[in-house]
Amino acid sequence: MMNLTRIKDFSRFLKTLSTFFDEHGYFEVRTPVLSSEVIPESAIEVFETAFRHPYNLDQKLFLLPSPELYMKTLLAQGSGPIYQISPCFRNGEQSGPYHNPEFTMLEWYTPKADYLDSLKLCEELLDFCAKQLGLAEEQWKPPYLRLTMNQAFKQILNLDLSRLQDLESLKKAALDLELEISQDAGWEEVFNQIFLNFVEPKLPQEKPLFLTDYPDQIPCLAKHLVHQPCYQRWELYARGIELANCFTEEDDYHKLKTLFDQEQRLKNKALVPTLYPENFLKNLKKGFPPSSGVAMGLERLFMVLYNLKTIEEVLIFPYSPVG
Repeated sequence: MMNLTRIKDFSRFLKTLSTFFDEHGYFEVRTPVLSSEVIPESAIEVFETAFRHPYNLDQKLFLLPSPELYMKTLLAQGSGPIYQISPCFRNGEQSGPYHNPEFTMLEWYTPKADYLDSLKLCEELLDFCAKQLGLAEEQWKPPYLRLTMNQAFKQILNLDLSRLQDLESLKKAALDLELEISQDAGWEEVFNQIFLNFVEPKLPQEKPLFLTDYPDQIPCLAKHLVHQPCYQRWELYARGIELANCFTEEDDYHKLKTLFDQEQRLKNKALVPTLYPENFLKNLKKGFPPSSGVAMGLERLFMVLYNLKTIEEVLIFPYSPVG
């Protein structure tokens, strides 16, 4: 049954987010949801559709999993600080209390900022929301908890990731934890099995947590930390639920192209193969400013703010699988 009170609460929640960014000098943008190109990310499956032209050839299109492609294009063209609240789509994921194939993303980009600058702004944003919406303000009052990924592994499993940089050492640690590891599993797959089974469920939950400095064996579009085998990246957790992902954005064209080439080879074997983003890379080649970007799932954030148990309690029309 439709919950009108919750619909109104979610509307007020979205307006509060916009107010915060408007007051901080960001301007809101609206970018396409359909695209002929997709940033290749082997961990994300997309939805495919097509434009049926009455006179010319049909064109393959994809529903974007995030507005990143077009927002970064605007950033490269000198847009300055921007934000967007948009529908996003992810295919091939297991259904569950925190997943829906269509969801709402808040994404923002800040020129001349790094991931630690974005961390502070994120704390301000959530504190602002809690106050404006009259929610449990103390829980959302900064500072939040912070752990590097290595600190999390040490505290929870007594494992030092700096000593597990090669595949065999990491596999041995996984086998010691009685995980079943396939012979052809790579470092990233083994790491994810350990993290998802043993580390993530035991992350601190008394306040929101920033989990920072992800291993550089897990490819992403973030800059490396100097003199450390880590990316300048964090993910935000609250009540044990992942809410947001942030990078100090990689702005070196050649590094981006190398990563895109690697990921595209994997995307060619995906459930839904995607087209290589030639036009996007051409725009970035003209010059991409030093910046930081954050992507945040809003249904999940609303769940945590309002102490709900499943994403279905947020959605007006939740996805219902057939059969």
